[in-house]
Amino acid sequence: MKTSIRIILSLFVFAASLLFCILVISSLVPQLRENRLLSISISILIALAISLLAWKKMSINTDRLEIHMLAWGIIIGSIGLIAGFVGPIIFNWGGNQGPLLGILYTGPLGFIIGLISGAIYWKFYRTQKLAKS
Repeated sequence: MKTSIRIILSLFVFAASLLFCILVISSLVPQLRENRLLSISISILIALAISLLAWKKMSINTDRLEIHMLAWGIIIGSIGLIAGFVGPIIFNWGGNQGPLLGILYTGPLGFIIGLISGAIYWKFYRTQKLAKS
């Protein structure tokens, strides 16, 4: 995969996982609600680890189905989460439930679509590899 595409997709994965971690940490750990700096620091570290994992997985040429499915699921799910979370905020500023679209619908649906796309890509990748040899 081209390096520029890997950078863009890794940034999407970082932004989506950062957003998700901030929301989860602030809602599940009441002690971290008061200490925003610690909450954001932990979220940044987790998001950085996830984006580095996605960066690594995009460069591996493997024949395993589950690796392709998981990588595509994380990438497309991250794009869906960011689009569904930020889109309603941009287009309907006064709406109070806009970000729920990304959290409840477009993020999980993007992940499922990514899993299916990864399986389809793996099927075509494997058949092309077998045809070359």
